[in-house]
Amino acid sequence: MRGYHRRARGFEPRLIGAILLVGALLAIGLPMGTLSLTSPSAHAVPRGFLLRSSGTGPCAGPAVSSGYLGRVADAGGGASAPPLANQSVVLSYRYTQTFHPSGGGASQYLCVSTLADGLTGPTGSFSITASVSGPFCSKPYGCWNYSGPYGPASLSLGSGALPAGFFENETTSNGTFTLTRVIALENASISPNGFLTVSVNAPTVVSAKGLSGLGTPSPANLSFAWSLTGVGWRSLAGNGAPTFPVEAVSTSNVATVEVWVNGSYGGLTFHAPPVSLLLTAASTLITSGSASPTSVDTGVDATFSWTGTGADGYPYWATLGPGLGAAQVRAACLNHSIAGGLRQFDCSVIYAYSAGGSAQPFATLANPFSSANYTFAPITVSRGLGVTVGPDPGLQYAGVPILFTVGVNGGSGTAPYGPACFSDGIGATVCNATAAPPWKFSITYPQTGRYQARIYVADSGGTNYTMSLPVTISSRPGLGTINLSQSEVDVGGVVTATAEVRGGALPISYWWNTTAPTRTVGGGGLSSDGPVGVSFHASTVPVNSLLNLTIVDALGTRFSASVRVFVVSTNATRILLNEPPNATAAAGTPIRLSFEAVDALQEAVPGYNGSFSILPRLADYTGVWVNASGSTSVQEAGGIFGVLGSAWTYGFLNLTFTDRAVGIFNLSFNAAGSVQGPSPMRIQVGPYVADEHLSRIDVARPGDRENSTLYEIRDRFGNPVTDGWVLVRSVFGATVTDLHSTIRPSGTGSVVWVNYSAGGSGAGTVYVLSESNQSLLSPIAVPALADAPLGQFAYAAVLGLGMAAVVGAAVIARRRRAASAENQDPDSDSAVEDGLKRLAEGRAHVLERVPLERAVDLDHIAGGWTGPPPDAAELAEWVGSLVSEGILKPSIGPEGRPMFVRLPAAAPAPPLRVEVDAMALDAALERQRLESTRSDEGPTGSDEPSDGYDPGSRPTRS
Repeated sequence: MRGYHRRARGFEPRLIGAILLVGALLAIGLPMGTLSLTSPSAHAVPRGFLLRSSGTGPCAGPAVSSGYLGRVADAGGGASAPPLANQSVVLSYRYTQTFHPSGGGASQYLCVSTLADGLTGPTGSFSITASVSGPFCSKPYGCWNYSGPYGPASLSLGSGALPAGFFENETTSNGTFTLTRVIALENASISPNGFLTVSVNAPTVVSAKGLSGLGTPSPANLSFAWSLTGVGWRSLAGNGAPTFPVEAVSTSNVATVEVWVNGSYGGLTFHAPPVSLLLTAASTLITSGSASPTSVDTGVDATFSWTGTGADGYPYWATLGPGLGAAQVRAACLNHSIAGGLRQFDCSVIYAYSAGGSAQPFATLANPFSSANYTFAPITVSRGLGVTVGPDPGLQYAGVPILFTVGVNGGSGTAPYGPACFSDGIGATVCNATAAPPWKFSITYPQTGRYQARIYVADSGGTNYTMSLPVTISSRPGLGTINLSQSEVDVGGVVTATAEVRGGALPISYWWNTTAPTRTVGGGGLSSDGPVGVSFHASTVPVNSLLNLTIVDALGTRFSASVRVFVVSTNATRILLNEPPNATAAAGTPIRLSFEAVDALQEAVPGYNGSFSILPRLADYTGVWVNASGSTSVQEAGGIFGVLGSAWTYGFLNLTFTDRAVGIFNLSFNAAGSVQGPSPMRIQVGPYVADEHLSRIDVARPGDRENSTLYEIRDRFGNPVTDGWVLVRSVFGATVTDLHSTIRPSGTGSVVWVNYSAGGSGAGTVYVLSESNQSLLSPIAVPALADAPLGQFAYAAVLGLGMAAVVGAAVIARRRRAASAENQDPDSDSAVEDGLKRLAEGRAHVLERVPLERAVDLDHIAGGWTGPPPDAAELAEWVGSLVSEGILKPSIGPEGRPMFVRLPAAAPAPPLRVEVDAMALDAALERQRLESTRSDEGPTGSDEPSDGYDPGSRPTRS
C-alpha cells in the first residue's frame, strides 16, 4: 500500500478572527479602518492532518469496487510480442483517512492516493484487490478510521509489460477489463480502393493510412512512398505525403497507383505491406439527339432530347442553346450507372420561341473537367397569330349597342384569315367569314350586369386564336338628396354632408364645391354604388353659401345636385383650459396647453380670434418658452407672453410651455375685452434626468486601483438632480460587479460618490452610468497589480474565504487567553463560559446597533457598549461572524467608509454546529503560560515546543 500525507499548520485563533474580517473587507474593496493584526503564535494538530469541518471526507468521486478481474491480450505484432504470463498490472485508487481526537472536537480528514498491482497468469488473466487499512488508536491523540476505496480508479500495464513499438488500449465488458498491447503499425489502407473510373483532366486524390493492430489509425511516425504506372497519366505532387493527386490527360489505358507505408514508434521501425488502386479515364460524350417539330410558330412548344455518357462520381449539367440569340436553357436529365464505372444521361428541354426566324439549336453535357456538344437540325420559326379587339373592356348602358372591332396584328399568322366569331357571354355567337380583317360586331345587352365575351380567329395554317373580353353593362348615373348635419352653422363651424350615388358606369369620380368662397372641399372615387360624404369648416364670415356635388361616370356622363348652407356668427364669453389644471414635466420638456373659446351656453365659437396673454409668475423668465402654431403668434415682453389672434384655429388655441429651471410655477391667463380668461394653473418642473452630467468636487481616496471621489450631479440645464442613484459597474475578467451609489442633496446642489476597488490582481474597467443607462464618465481603466510575493494582503483575503468554518474556534480561544491573563485556570469551565457569554453579548449588541434597510459604519456599531469596550479583534469577530452567516451585508458609504446593513430573516435553517479542537487549544494555552513565565524569569533559550509539532508552519487547505 503506497500513499501520501500533507502536513497541517495553524495560526493563533485570536489573529484568525481579526484577519478573517479584514480579508472579507479587502475582498469587496472596503478600507480596513482601525482593525489591526497581531503577531502569530502556533498551535499544533497531529502531523499529516488538516483541520476541516465535520461532514463527508475530502476524496472526490464515487466509491468503487474492491475487486478487479481482467486479462492482457495482443493485437498484431505476431512473435514480436512478449509472453502474456507474468506481466505486471497496476490499479490506482484512493481512500479517506479520518482522525477522531480523543478529547472530542472536529474530525479531521485526509485523502490518500495509492496503488495495488498483480501479475498475469499463463493466458494473460489477472485479479487485483483494492485494499483499505483497518482502524487503530494512538494515545493520547485519538483514533484513525479508513473508508473507501474511491474512484476514479484506473488500470494500466506495469513497467516492462508493454514492449517497444506497442501502445496500450483498455476496454471493459460485463465488469471484466481487457488491457490490449497493440502494435503501432500493422497494415496500410488506400482510398479509393479496388478500381475507379475518373473523368479526363479531373485531379484525383488518392490517400493512404497506416493502421495499428486494432485497425485504428497508427500512432507511429509515418512516411509514404508512391508509384504511378500507366500511359496518359501524371502525378500532380511529390512523394512522401499521405495523399497522392493524379490526373489523366486523355482517355487512356488502365493505370496503377501503389503505396508503401513505413513508420517508427517506441524506438522500432515498421514496414506495412504495399496496397494498390486501378484507375481508368473517360471523356464526356453525347451519343444521340433529336428535335421535334422542325417548323414551329412563336409561342408553340418544341421538344429537344439527347443522350450522353461520362465518368461516374462527378456533378453534371446539360443545357440547350435554342439559337436566334436566345439564352441557353438548363435541361432536365435522368441518369443511371452503366458498366465500366460510367453514368448515362437522358436529357430533354421543352422550349417555345418568342421570335421568328431560322434557328440553329445545340446541346451540351459537361462536368467540371470534361464536356461534349451536339448540333440539331435547323428549326424554322414563324411569328404567331396576334388579334386585337376594341373597346377592351366593353362598357355601355343597358339597351345601347356596343360596336366591337376585331383585327389581326400586322405580320402575324398566315393569310388568308378567318373566320372570326364573337360570343356575347349570354348564349349568342355571331361569326364573320370575310377574309380581310377587321371584323365588326354590334352587340346589345338588354340588362345591367357583368359579362364575359369571347373572340375566336383562325388563319389558313389551322391556328385558332381565342381571347376573353370583359363587358360591364350599367344604368345611367343618378343622385339622391344631399343631407346636411345642419343647414345653419356658426362661423367656422363644421358641416357634414352626405348623398347616395346610384347607377353609372364604374368607376365614378365625384367632388364637392362651395360658393362662399368658391372652392373644392372634398372629392374621391367610387367602385360601386353607395353613399358619398364630406366634412368641412364653414366660412369664417356670415354668408349664404351653396354646396354642390358633381359626379362623372366612366362613360363621361355628368350629374350634379346642390343644397344651401347658411353661415351665422356668435360671440365668445369665456376661454376654457382643456388640459388638466396641473402639470408635471422635466426641465426643457414642452407641456401642451389647449384653450377653447365658448359662448354663454358653453358652445364652441369657431370664429373667435381675440388676443390672449400668459403671465408666468417667475423671478427669472429667461429660460421660459411659449410657442404656438405660427412663428410670430407669440410675443414676449418683460416676462409676459402675448398671443396674436392669428394663432386661433376654429375657436381653439394650442400652445406649448417649456422651462429649463426646476421649481413650481403658476401661470395666469388674460383674454381680450370682456372675455373671461381661464383659471390659473400650476406646473411642477423637475430636473431632466435623461441627460445628467458629473463634475468632480472632492477626491477622498486617490488611486488607480482603489478610489473614492465625490461628484456634483446636474442635468443638462444645470439643475441639481435631487434623487435617484448612479451605477458604478466594475468589470474584471468574467466578473461584473454593480454598485448603486445614492444621490444626496448638498447645499444648493446634489452630490454622489463614485467608489471602486480592484477585484483581484488583474486589470479591469470601471463604468459610471445613470439610471437611464447614460454614460456619465469615460470608462476608467484599472491597471493590473504589479507582481509581488504573497503578502499579508493576499493571505488575509484567502483566509477570509474560510471565515465561517473557524470563527467559533477563534472566539473561544481568545476567551481562554483572556481568562489565563487573569490567573484563571485555562481549562476551567468558568473561563469557557465567560468567553461564550462575551461572544453572545457582542453579537447581540451588533444586531441591536445595525438596523434593517439602513447601513451604518463601524463607529456606530461599536458605540453604546456597556462594560469593558471591545478591542479591534473582538469587534472583528462579532461583525465577521455575522457577515459570514449572511445576517449582515457589507457595502460602501460616503467617503468610501465600510457600511453594514442587517438583512431580513430567512426561512429557519438547521443550527450551525461549531466544534473546537480542544487538544489544539490546550497546546496553545500551555505555550501562552510558558511565554508569560519566561517574561518574568528572563530569557532561557529556545521557546520551540517539544511535542513534535511544527508551530511555525502555515495552514494548508486539503
